[in-house]
Amino acid sequence: AGAVLRFATRICPVVRRGRREIDAWKSPGAAAAHDSRAEAYKAWLAPRLEGAALIDVALERFDIVEITERGRTFRKPSAELHGILRVQDPARFMATLAGGIGRHARFGFGMLLVAPQA
Repeated sequence: AGAVLRFATRICPVVRRGRREIDAWKSPGAAAAHDSRAEAYKAWLAPRLEGAALIDVALERFDIVEITERGRTFRKPSAELHGILRVQDPARFMATLAGGIGRHARFGFGMLLVAPQA
């Protein structure tokens, strides 16, 4: 507990509205609540980092990617975030590292790379 780490992750920041998934930046109220796409994605990431608290985060890259599943192609947001976090609950944080962030791990999203803060 208390360790400060640098991190990098590639996420698919979507929220569910019924059966649909929409970009967290385009969700109702996001533009009004957040000044930028980066702030909306930071707000999306924070509660999913179980066992850790964000200190700083920056949106390094954003793309729209095509994902094919069961013969259907979907367009999803892809964001690469880099930042600094503080571990609050080591057991919960280890579970986050093991399980990834978000629902789209099977498509290569959600892995959290960490390193000691220099």
